[in-house]
Amino acid sequence: MQEPFEYLAWLANNELPPDDEDHEWCAVIIVLADTIDEAQSRGDELIRGFCEDSFDVFLRSSVEPHICSLTPTTGQKHPCP
Repeated sequence: MQEPFEYLAWLANNELPPDDEDHEWCAVIIVLADTIDEAQSRGDELIRGFCEDSFDVFLRSSVEPHICSLTPTTGQKHPCP
């Protein structure tokens, strides 16, 4: 059974000046995977695909187990705080 992982990606919008507060930003998604490495790979693939269609540049990412009493549902926004 796949486990939920919290994937965090840091991105930069190069259309904005470096001193703009929105120049760098974070995206957080819940990834269901068998291992933390698989979650990292899937998340990186999703974010890189997103960046191909935008002005954003992928900077780095991190992954950790998602600990929450609510069960994530694929394709739906996760309701945990």
